[in-house]
Amino acid sequence: MSPGAPAASKAETKKITHTLRLAEWFEAMVAETPISVATDESDHIVGPSHMAFERAEELVPEAWGADGFHCPFGTKQLMELGFAGIASTAAANAEKLDGQPKCFLQVIARCYEAACRYAQSWSDAAADAADAAVGDDRVRLTRIADACSSLGAGPPDSLLEAAQLLWFGLAMRNGSVTSPPGRLDQYLQPFYVADLARGEITPEFAQQLIDELFTKIDTIFTGDGLMNLVVGGVDADGNDATNEMSMMMLDAATRLVIACPQMNIRIHDRSPEAFRRKATELQLAPTGGCSILNDEVIIPAMVAEGIPLDLARNYCCDGCNELLFDGESLIDFTAAEAAKSFERALFNGRECPLPEGVVPRARYHYAVDEPSELGIGDHRGPETGDFTTMTSFDELFEAFQGQYLHSVTKTLDSFCSSVLNNRAEMVSAPFFAGTFPECLATGEDPMTGGARWQTFMIFSGSIPTAADGLAAVKKVVFEDHACTPGELLAALEADWEGYEPLRKRCMAAPRFGNDDPYVDDIAAEIVRRFDTTVREYKHELGFPLHPALFCHTFNMISMALGATPDGRRRGDAVAEHFSPVPGRALSGPTAVINSMTKAPIDRMVGTAVTHISLSRAALGTPAQASVVVRTLVDTALKMGLTVINLPIYDVQQMIDAQKNPEQHADLMVRVWGFSDRFNMLDSRLQDHLIARALTS
Repeated sequence: MSPGAPAASKAETKKITHTLRLAEWFEAMVAETPISVATDESDHIVGPSHMAFERAEELVPEAWGADGFHCPFGTKQLMELGFAGIASTAAANAEKLDGQPKCFLQVIARCYEAACRYAQSWSDAAADAADAAVGDDRVRLTRIADACSSLGAGPPDSLLEAAQLLWFGLAMRNGSVTSPPGRLDQYLQPFYVADLARGEITPEFAQQLIDELFTKIDTIFTGDGLMNLVVGGVDADGNDATNEMSMMMLDAATRLVIACPQMNIRIHDRSPEAFRRKATELQLAPTGGCSILNDEVIIPAMVAEGIPLDLARNYCCDGCNELLFDGESLIDFTAAEAAKSFERALFNGRECPLPEGVVPRARYHYAVDEPSELGIGDHRGPETGDFTTMTSFDELFEAFQGQYLHSVTKTLDSFCSSVLNNRAEMVSAPFFAGTFPECLATGEDPMTGGARWQTFMIFSGSIPTAADGLAAVKKVVFEDHACTPGELLAALEADWEGYEPLRKRCMAAPRFGNDDPYVDDIAAEIVRRFDTTVREYKHELGFPLHPALFCHTFNMISMALGATPDGRRRGDAVAEHFSPVPGRALSGPTAVINSMTKAPIDRMVGTAVTHISLSRAALGTPAQASVVVRTLVDTALKMGLTVINLPIYDVQQMIDAQKNPEQHADLMVRVWGFSDRFNMLDSRLQDHLIARALTS
C-alpha cells in the first residue's frame, strides 16, 4: 500500500484475500492441464476445450470468480494486446493504485503471465513433435510451435495465431462456464487481410481454419451452450461490416453438422446481396438455421434509450437472444411470467389448485435433465377481486394487470437487490475482467465500473397465452354468456375433465398470431403496460433497465401453469417469447408478423424474439424454398421485427425420430436461440416443436 493511503476496510480486506485466491486457482488450472501434441493429427489449433478447473477446485477450494458467462469477453482487447500485453499493462497500472484495484490488477497480471507460460508449453510440445515428424506433419507442427511461441510473448500476427489465441482464451475462461464468441468476423478479418497481403495464406486454408475452430467450439458444450456468434451488421461509423470472414463463417455453419457455435446474422438495408443469399442458405440447411437481427430497428431503439451510437452499432447477442454490446458490457436479467399472473387473477391471488398429492415436475430442455419439482402453490399474488362476481371483461383485465405488474415490480425489487449485493460481495474472474479496457486502466471490477456498460433486463414470456385466455373469457363468458365465471373456474380446476363442450368453445375463440385485432390488441396492451412499468421503476443500478419479450423456461412453465381459459390443459404448450402458442397460428406466417407488430416491440430493447415455424415439405423445390424464406425475412425486417427465427422442420421426420431415435441420430432442429440434435431433447419439448410446425 502506498504511503498515506487509507487503511483497507474489513470488506475490502475480505475482497483482497479472495482476489489473491483467484490467482492461485487460475495458476493451478493452467499448471494442471495436460499438454500433449500428437504427430499424426491434422489440427492446426491445439489445446483442450476444457482445462483442469476441477483439479484447480480441489487444490484451491471455494475460489470462484464471478463471470457473466452470457456475455462475450473483450476479444478486441485480447487480440490487440495478447496475453503478454494484458499482463504487462495490468502490472504497470497496478503500480499507480492502492487497495483492491491494485490487488485486482496484480492478480490479472499473474493470470495472464500464467497464460503466457501455457502458450509457450504448447509451443515446446509442438516443437518436440515436429522433431519426430516428417513431411507435411513436420511443417504443420512447426507452424503450431511458432504460433504458440508468438502468443507466449506478444499479440497475434496472423489468422492462425488469432484463432489459436481465441481458442486458448475460450478454454481459459470456460472452466465451468461458456463464452459467446460475439462478433468474431470483425476480430479475425484484419489478420486474414494482412496474411493475404503478405502472401502467407490462401482462402482455402483460411476456410479450413474457420471450419476447425467451429468444430472445436462445438466440443465445449453442444446445443444450449450459449456459444452465440454474430456476423455482419455495421461498424462504429455505420458502414457495412460484412467481410470475407463473415462469408466463411456462414459457409462453415451451413456445411458442418454441428450445434455450436449458434449463428446470428445482423442485417441492415445495405447488407450485400451475396451475404443475404448465404444467410438464406444457412436458414435452409439441415443444421437448424440461425437468428436474424434487424439493425434498422435495434440500433435506433438503443440510441433512444440513451445508449451511445457507437456502442449501439456494436451490439451482439449474449448466450441466448438477449442483446448487449460485444466486449463492452456485462449482462444480468430476471423474468416475470404473464400467464401465471393471469392464473392468479382468475383465482384472486392464488394458483389453480392441484389434486392432493400431485407434485408437477418438468425438465428444462434435455432428456437427461433431472425433472425439477415446480413448487406449485408456493407463491401468492395480491387479492385483485373475486372472478365469480365480475360482470365485465374490463374488471378481469384490470385484475390481471394488478397481478402481472405486481409480479413485475416484486421481481425487479429482488433482482436489483441481488445485483447490488453481488457488487458489494463478489469479485469478477480475473481472466475475464482483464479483457475489458476500463478494468485494465483503473483496476475497477467490471461489475463496479470496470466495463463501459452494464446491460440489465427483465424478460416476460407467455404473453400470447395470457392474451388468448383473456380473449376466450371476453368472448365466451362476457359476450356469449356461454358459461358463468364460476363454471369456468370449475372447468379449470378439473383440468377440463368433464367440460369438453365448453373447452371446445373456448378453443374456438380468437388466437394471437392470426392477425385478429380482437386478441392482438389485448396482447399489445399487455406489452405497453409492461414497458411502462419497467421504464418507470426506480432503481440504483446506474444503467437502464430494459424490457424484453423472451422466455427460455417455457417447457417448465407449461407444467407449472394450470389449465387456462384458452382450452389448454396443464402441461400443454404455452407461448414462447412473443410468438403464438404452438399449433394456434392458422393464418400463415404473414399473419403472425402482423399480430406481433401491433405491439410496441421496438421498445423491447432487451430483445423481442419471434418464432415462425415452417414445414420443409410445404416449401417446394430448393429454389422455391429460397424465395419463400427470403421473402418472409424481408417482410419481417420491413415490418419491424427485431430478432427473427424461422425454423424449418421436417414434421414426419421428427415424428419418426420419436419412434425410432436410433435412425435419426443426426437430426438437428432449431429450438429457440439454439439448435441441437432432436434426440437429445426432452419428449415434451419435442412435442412442442412438432406442434409448432404442424400448422405452418
